Amino acid sequence: MVGKIYLADNGIYTKLIGVHQLTDTKTGMKVKLGVFLPEGAPEEIAKGHKWHLMVEFN
Repeated sequence: MVGKIYLADNGIYTKLIGVHQLTDTKTGMKVKLGVFLPEGAPEEIAKGHKWHLMVEFN
């Protein structure tokens, strides 16, 4: 799954691209999560996205 990320309030394209792979297993699923950030993006965005993915998929 690949997706572009837009801001909900004004529709601006953030230039972040989410890349996720979900695979069925016998006991549930295996998940690989990733995101591409534009060069020069503040480190806070990368750190915040790590927390977002952890909470969303935990």
